[in-house]
Amino acid sequence: MSLYLNRNEDFSNYVNDTIFIDKSNLITITNSNISKPSSKFMCVTRPRRFGKTMALSMLNAYYSKGCDSLSLFEKLNIAKDNSYLEHLNKHNVIWIDMASLYTDIRDKNDFFKELETNLLDDLNEAFPNVLKEMDNTISKAIIRINSKLNERFIFLIDEWDVIYREQEYNTKLCDEYTELLRNLFKSSNVSSCIDLVYMTGILPIRRYSTQSTLNMFTEYDMINPRELDSFIGFTEDEVKDLCKKYNRDFNKISQWYNGYKLGNVSIYNPKSVVEAVLSGEYGDYWTKTSAIEAVTNYMNYDHGALKGIITKMLSGDKVSVNVSRFSNDLTKVNSADSALTVLIHLGYLAFIKGEELGFGYCYIPNYEIRQEFVNAILELDWKEIYNPISNSKKLYEETLKGNVEFINKTLDENHKDLAGPFNKNKEDILGVIVEISYYSAKQFYNIKKEDTSILGRSDLSFIPYDNCHIPFIVELKVNFTPDEAIAQIKEKSYFNSLGNYHGKVLLLGISYDEKTLKHNSKVEIIEI
Repeated sequence: MSLYLNRNEDFSNYVNDTIFIDKSNLITITNSNISKPSSKFMCVTRPRRFGKTMALSMLNAYYSKGCDSLSLFEKLNIAKDNSYLEHLNKHNVIWIDMASLYTDIRDKNDFFKELETNLLDDLNEAFPNVLKEMDNTISKAIIRINSKLNERFIFLIDEWDVIYREQEYNTKLCDEYTELLRNLFKSSNVSSCIDLVYMTGILPIRRYSTQSTLNMFTEYDMINPRELDSFIGFTEDEVKDLCKKYNRDFNKISQWYNGYKLGNVSIYNPKSVVEAVLSGEYGDYWTKTSAIEAVTNYMNYDHGALKGIITKMLSGDKVSVNVSRFSNDLTKVNSADSALTVLIHLGYLAFIKGEELGFGYCYIPNYEIRQEFVNAILELDWKEIYNPISNSKKLYEETLKGNVEFINKTLDENHKDLAGPFNKNKEDILGVIVEISYYSAKQFYNIKKEDTSILGRSDLSFIPYDNCHIPFIVELKVNFTPDEAIAQIKEKSYFNSLGNYHGKVLLLGISYDEKTLKHNSKVEIIEI
């Protein structure tokens, strides 16, 4: 049985699974790239458990001569495309799972030897009496087969970056791997024998100096997904359909697992959505599949800066990031920007493009990942951030009781801890401190900043996800009184931002005095 060439893997296992989202229109895009020098090399990277292997299984089932997939694909969306029958099971497909090969090999230095030996065996078996003794590399073998039989190939490579991730400090092995890929795909002699290369992994292609040695690839990633934006994860419409089918709370699913913005498409974490839909329980599914070190390893870079940055993101803010500073090399994560960029590619942060090339904004996408950052903060012993978070449940409860004494004391303590990374006492920092202080409320409320009403904007609006919790309208003041804050809420009708809501609303005015370094607050409950 062939290890890599024209494998007859059963994609029907995915199609017949309890939950299957039809992403077969991806094939429309890959079909359009077949044999085009400018676009036939595709490197598609995305986080763990975002459907990379399923996509490769689908592409193999569709293209491979080793499969008979007519009855399988005629039920899927791709069957409606004009190119559907043109490429169905018409290609020699070489499908290599680099991660499995890496795991199976005891001596990692034998990685390439093992890969080459296995693939040459496959080619000799499939095309007997064609290869000669001198055809002792994959490149030479493919060129020979093409020249003699006019056979062409598609490469599907899973976890293409495993060497760079697992052996990042083994310079020799990494360089050998780069050279293998370069010889295989960049040489014009070999390239002319290849119809398509679809590589997938977590990290984009390394950049060496100003130019990559694999610069023939078009890259699709979490920063620039291009036309593959809707294929990276589950779209909002797909999740809504699942929630309707299984009678699940869409708003809850969205709160826990939404938040990635790729182009104009909202993307949900597929692993977590499937688990939550099937179980009916909302929790940490995706983050449990990796060690917490995946976050903590990159939170220690540029230590002082990242504390402030992560605090802001935990409060719900977006922070600016220069993604061009990261060369996609894990040995060169040496700044806050590069650490944040790694976390974007790993799926722990989401990204929105800015107006300037290479710049944008990153943020924590959802509640599931926000909790992982809290766990990481505990692991790193960042007490000045963790303590306010751990005490936030009590603060929320005492606020509902109108206990202004407790509110003032808690905010005073939290301000001392949290203001450090910012080194300033501005009103926007006060907003961050207040949001972190009420962190536990995020599981019950959608906290909006400067929510628009008819007459103006409140600083914070706590809008409940359900009818079990009272809405908050919060106004923050520096060097003014909490009475003035409450008066402003009423005067400008900030509670109109709650739309058609009728019932009790908690008004919370918080002031901070820069001279005394003290907070004063006022709680008032009104009926609207």
